[in-house]
Amino acid sequence: MPDAQPLFKQPIYKTSRFWIRAVPLFFLFLFIISFKDDIGQLLGVLWASMWGAPPEKLYTTAFYDSLSVFGYNSLSFLLLFFVTAIIVSGQALLPTHNLYEAWNTFFHLLLHLFRMHGLAIFVKDGKVLATPEDWKRLGLGVIVIDFNSAVVLEEQVPPPSILAPFYQALELLLRLFWLYPPRQSPRACQAGISFTRKRERIRGVVDLRKQSRARLGVCGYTRDGIEMKSLVFTVFTLGQAADVLPVAYLGQRKAENMRAIYWKRRPDGKIAIVAMNDELDGDDRSEIQLFAQRADASPEMMVFNEVSEDIKKEWLKQTPLKLTPTFNEQRVFNAIFTQARSSETLLSWDEMPVNVTVNLFRNILLQHNFDEIFHPDNAPRFPLKALKDELRIKVRNNGILSYQLVLHRQGKPLTPGLYDPAELLVSRPRPLTASKPLRDRGIKMLVGGFNDLLPVSEQVYHQRLENWRAKWASQTEEATAVRELEASRIMTQARKQGIEAMTSQLKRIFEIENSDEAMAVAVLQALESAVSDPRTRQLLPSDTLSLLRMINNRLVSDQPTNDLKDFR
Repeated sequence: MPDAQPLFKQPIYKTSRFWIRAVPLFFLFLFIISFKDDIGQLLGVLWASMWGAPPEKLYTTAFYDSLSVFGYNSLSFLLLFFVTAIIVSGQALLPTHNLYEAWNTFFHLLLHLFRMHGLAIFVKDGKVLATPEDWKRLGLGVIVIDFNSAVVLEEQVPPPSILAPFYQALELLLRLFWLYPPRQSPRACQAGISFTRKRERIRGVVDLRKQSRARLGVCGYTRDGIEMKSLVFTVFTLGQAADVLPVAYLGQRKAENMRAIYWKRRPDGKIAIVAMNDELDGDDRSEIQLFAQRADASPEMMVFNEVSEDIKKEWLKQTPLKLTPTFNEQRVFNAIFTQARSSETLLSWDEMPVNVTVNLFRNILLQHNFDEIFHPDNAPRFPLKALKDELRIKVRNNGILSYQLVLHRQGKPLTPGLYDPAELLVSRPRPLTASKPLRDRGIKMLVGGFNDLLPVSEQVYHQRLENWRAKWASQTEEATAVRELEASRIMTQARKQGIEAMTSQLKRIFEIENSDEAMAVAVLQALESAVSDPRTRQLLPSDTLSLLRMINNRLVSDQPTNDLKDFR
């Protein structure tokens, strides 16, 4: 299927290419019209000399007059054209900053007029803005790079040719006039204008700003085999310098005692060590330990009091971050050329951080049981926060990182507290060089984390609920049995005490000599008194007290004993 053609073709006089060629041709035509007589005189002499006319008839006073007028005006026109073109090139065409860039911009403008230019592209925010035709051009080109980007150029090997010496001589001539960049392949170019050689091509482009990547539905297993999923994210950059992590020994000078310290400067000038955390990897510990073994005699160790104020603020993280990215040529090279391979494809540098973060997330999850992460007995301690902090530290340590050794001047171990600056020895920041996937690519890791963890299977929730329900039911039954046993013991003890009290009272009644009626009344009154006790009443039927009162009334009123049968 042929390519679709536009419905309305733009007139040629409205294109920029037409006016770029039309304006110089117009001035050339105007120059010829203005000096047509002198030009005609010179062309006539040239034509006559070709046909063998004698010199005395050719080189007359009129010829020299025409030659002087034509030469003076030609040189004036060319000088004015060059000066105007250089000024215009340096002010309007490209964002030049010096005479070298303006001079090369003018030269590339001439190449463009004669259709001899090469690449002419713009790189913005890590993306190349160019047409398909620009990629096919061979010749001297120009690349405009914004301050957020960097470009790596690589020169192709030229094919064998008998004209190679001529090309080399032409290249040498152009280099003498500062019109041809020296050979350097590959090379990294930062923000600004970069003029390319004839066979240079873009190997890769990077965005120096903060980059964020996320991956949905990342699955991993806990130590007890439960599959979980979460969103894993990371933030990284190539355009920031490495963080400086102050480190010190907590106790003896052993690698396992190496700690990352967090300090700040108080208004009174003292240094407050706020915390000393175990945040270093094994490889980094070994590297710092090798430096620390010779740190006392190293010229890199300085007394904190002798360091300039600007460096102190930087070390204590009191200076704001730069708004524009920082260009580091070696880190850009590493990001472009050290590509990892996944199956059959090569991964770009900005795909590596999220892959590494996912692997670290799975490894951390694999070290914990499900109930250890979500069990309610861990409240108010929230286990997920500890997991997220662990992942953040491991992700940070995987990127570029520098350290700064801090020692006590008298060799004492450091602990959290206040110190006078004269008591501390600090080293200059040194980069960690242990090989790691992201550190080898010059990537600085800013943030790495994950969202809430969710089980892949909903049966985990149901099984977990059943386990908790069974545990709660068991605890409830156990508590109920304990309470019932305790109540039974209390009731038995109360009965025992009531019987002993009744026995003692009846014993006193029977020891006194009285008539049978008086003794019966006393017994009934004693029973009524015992029944009136609220603790005893709960252990007897509800009508016991009424029955005893009726019997007592009958006995007191001297009723016949036969009437008492109704109350037995």
